[in-house]
Amino acid sequence: MRLNDGSYVPREPDALISAGIQALESGDATRAVELLREAARLAPFRKDARDVLALALQQTMANTHAAEMAAPPQSREPRDSAQANAAAPSPSQTEAPPRRSIGGGFSSFAKDEGHFQKQVEPFVRSNTLAPKLWFILLTVVICAIVAAYVITQVNVGQIIEDIHTTPEERQAKEEIERIDRLIQDGQFDAALTKAAETAPAAGDLENEIQKKKVAALQGMAAGLMAESKYEESIPLLEEAMGLLEPARLTDTDTETDMFFLMGQAYFKWAEVLRINGKLKTNEKVELYGKAAEYLQKTILRDDKNLQAYVMLGHAHIIMGNILEASEYWNRVIEIKPDSIWAEEAMENLKKHQLAL
Repeated sequence: MRLNDGSYVPREPDALISAGIQALESGDATRAVELLREAARLAPFRKDARDVLALALQQTMANTHAAEMAAPPQSREPRDSAQANAAAPSPSQTEAPPRRSIGGGFSSFAKDEGHFQKQVEPFVRSNTLAPKLWFILLTVVICAIVAAYVITQVNVGQIIEDIHTTPEERQAKEEIERIDRLIQDGQFDAALTKAAETAPAAGDLENEIQKKKVAALQGMAAGLMAESKYEESIPLLEEAMGLLEPARLTDTDTETDMFFLMGQAYFKWAEVLRINGKLKTNEKVELYGKAAEYLQKTILRDDKNLQAYVMLGHAHIIMGNILEASEYWNRVIEIKPDSIWAEEAMENLKKHQLAL
């Protein structure tokens, strides 16, 4: 925007308002009015532009009034008395009108520059704050629209699913949720009983019932193992293994966990018998062999299971397979040398005089 004095200001509301405020602070009210009028025209919604324009207009009025009061009286006398009488003002006219003080005008700002700064600063701050408020408001509106859309889609999907769900399937889903809560509460026997009652009417949800059975049996077995009842835990784990295929859990993390639990149960059972001097010769090969079988399946699925490697080494050293034991223990040290399992593997290698 090219001003009357030849200077140039970008024709943008922010630039015009800033230039107008600077003009006000320097006392050039006329320039401020010119700038702020253009800003108000370009952005009529900007309250800060309108407010500062009002201040500039007040300053212009104050300057005009001050100029009129400072002008000298006319020196020319009237030619005759008639002219004098005609020119003489009436008493009401000769009384000087009270000097009007423009409330909040620039007569006070000229005396108190600090007060003017306090009046203008809020408009300057609002000049930068307004875009941020608009952005926040727009963001809130967009988020509300997206949330409403998502909620609508979920509700529609649920409605469609409910339409195509038979009463029997709906009942089965409710029973599955109850079974799941029982498992989470550690009530594995009750969960198995409820699963057996629900299975005949489960229909297409039968595999979900089987998954809950596997979880309940696994939980019961883990509880027995925590009490060192390894022999009692093995039948439960075997039953759970038999349900993996109907539950569609083969080649999953659940199957890997089952392999590890089976290997651990056989190994711990054999260790208890051996330490107590009750391990028979034929049982040694059978129990440690079973443990090695399941632990080998475990590391094929999870090659970072350090505990499985350590137990495999123990099982093979007891069965007389020294090279295999050394290989598994060294593997632990390679994978994570600073772990407690690596420390145990090193102790075993030194104990049996095997090379690191």
